[in-house]
Amino acid sequence: MKILLIRHGEPNYEKNCLTIGGRQEADLLSKKLLYVPIDYVYISPYGRAAETAQYTLTRKEMSATVLSWMHEINIPDMYYEPKNKYISCPVGFYPSDWMEKEANFDKDKWQGTEFYAKYDIKKETENIRNGFDDLLRRHGYERNGYMYKAVQANSDTLALFCHEGVINCIMAHVLNISPAITWNLFYPQTSSVTTLMSEEQEKGIAVFKLVCYGDTSHLPKKERIDKGLRKREMYTNV
Repeated sequence: MKILLIRHGEPNYEKNCLTIGGRQEADLLSKKLLYVPIDYVYISPYGRAAETAQYTLTRKEMSATVLSWMHEINIPDMYYEPKNKYISCPVGFYPSDWMEKEANFDKDKWQGTEFYAKYDIKKETENIRNGFDDLLRRHGYERNGYMYKAVQANSDTLALFCHEGVINCIMAHVLNISPAITWNLFYPQTSSVTTLMSEEQEKGIAVFKLVCYGDTSHLPKKERIDKGLRKREMYTNV
């Protein structure tokens, strides 16, 4: 099985839709995905993800299923003092605020650290993990500890149109690492495609391998690296 984790195009967060640039990204993405075999499409209930998916659905003449658990992580009271602002998704913290705490690198202990424990992040991440595992169960793969039982192994391709926080939470779950790592060190830019693929070396035992992360080859070369990311390449650019 292949799983395509697709982030929405460039967003207008206030209106929960795509910008003009985001619509161009979604259109270019759909032209690429037209030639990619996809069996099932699942989308976040948020407008920016649905709008991104619609370009592909129209071009491929497919329909999609909305999954409520795929909405972006939203913690409205999360105040990040170093940046003097509220952030609803736990991404982009300064390295010194999380990397010096060893527990943040532990897949189980991270949620008990001082910062994360103050907010209801555990509930959000469990909702995503459980939703993802339920989806895989319906498609023949049942979570079993750190691995999956290949109950009905198959070569289907699932496309999930969703969000940065969700994609990196799924990545942490599948790779069995702390989401603090993926939220802060992995960056799927807008309209990018991340591919996971099942591997069954032992009969009935499957893992999902990261085949490609954040592919933006459908975009013009000058746009394949996010402008904001380029700006932060050196401190003098910030």
